[in-house]
Amino acid sequence: MHENVDCSWKNITDIPALLENINSLNIQHNCISKVQANTFLQSNKLTVLDLSFNDISSLIPQAFIGLTEVQVDNGTFALLKQLNTLSIKYDSLSKLKYMEFCKFVEELRFTAVEIFRLTNALINDDTITLFPWVSANLFFRHTPLRELYITNNGLYEWDFPNYSTSPSPRLKIIDCSYSKFVNFRLNLANVSKLILRNNTLGKYLANNGYMKSNASSIEQIELSENFIYQLYNSIFHRQPNLRNIDLSGNFLREISFDLSYSISLESLNLSGDYIMLFTEETMRKLDTISKYSKLTVDLSYNELQCSCSALSFLLWMRNGPVHFHHFEHYNCTNSGESLGYRTVNDATRHLHRECINTSHVLAGASSLLIIILSFILGAIVYKQRWKLRYMFYSAKSKYNKYKAVADVIDYTYDAFISYSEDDRSYVLTDCIEKHEKEEHLSLCINHRDFEMI
Repeated sequence: MHENVDCSWKNITDIPALLENINSLNIQHNCISKVQANTFLQSNKLTVLDLSFNDISSLIPQAFIGLTEVQVDNGTFALLKQLNTLSIKYDSLSKLKYMEFCKFVEELRFTAVEIFRLTNALINDDTITLFPWVSANLFFRHTPLRELYITNNGLYEWDFPNYSTSPSPRLKIIDCSYSKFVNFRLNLANVSKLILRNNTLGKYLANNGYMKSNASSIEQIELSENFIYQLYNSIFHRQPNLRNIDLSGNFLREISFDLSYSISLESLNLSGDYIMLFTEETMRKLDTISKYSKLTVDLSYNELQCSCSALSFLLWMRNGPVHFHHFEHYNCTNSGESLGYRTVNDATRHLHRECINTSHVLAGASSLLIIILSFILGAIVYKQRWKLRYMFYSAKSKYNKYKAVADVIDYTYDAFISYSEDDRSYVLTDCIEKHEKEEHLSLCINHRDFEMI
């Protein structure tokens, strides 16, 4: 049932008896200002209840807000034992502060709520900027809650508690989008989907991960519009089930984080970032992932570089195993000039011709330059050939002068003495006496040792 915004139900103190057998009640936009304990007395079969866009501040127990015209009795939802989905969206200026939120969540203990949506409801103040996860989680763990959506609470920045308690093993989806979180770290051993869209996590995620546990069941992570300029290198480690990563609307210029462990990855959304091309290493990693899963990458609304230096990247996009979609939104630029190619084929076909012609010119010019330099070098060598030869042999001679003798040869004599006839008497007496008898050297002396022919 859906009522128009005519404020026809300002006080739903008693649901009409004709609604006692309904399971789904949608009473949005009705300016409801009072909900009492017997409000749902006749509708205890409700499984889905949507109270969005009412004066939701009235759902805060009177003791917490001090407004006499607003009243919600304790145990308002206690009769709704079969309630599965509860959706509340605030549209007034009055919102829940820390303790008011905890008191409100406490009411869920009496229900069977599995899906809880609370939008535009929380507000922090100068004294408390800590997100009330720990207190609220105490009550969540006593419910069969599977999906939790606490979104659009971004009036001021929130700190997520460092020592946060682990969510219930039954909780599979957590959505805290549009809430200005400056940090976030939680045990994700059982959570399969984490949505943190439109927060302020860029600075935090540059050096930290979002996962507190060593094990993970996470399959989908959304980090779009978080002012991310760089991601912690191992942010996606220990997540073997991760299939979808959304990093759109950030300030990423390259994939500097490690994806080598994300072998189950099927979708990588990088649209609206500042990526110009992928490095060779990134292309190799994505090729490896494509061997295990059908990977799709979205690079729409990025200023892709379409130049000869990026041709290998464009050819890889066209011919590689990774699928790129929405190419009609890919903006191709070269030196700041938008080229307006609508498909990868258009860009690569044009650049292939242009780069081949350019490469031929460069190859010809390079060859001519090499020939000229070779001719000049040859002329210099020829003109200075004798000087170069002299320098070569001089260096060789100097080297050989100090070269150690490799082999040791046994000689008959230690020394040969050359002398004139006038010195013969001195040699035969003094030299032989001193060197042979005293120093035990073997001398070769012409008159004594040469055979006369």
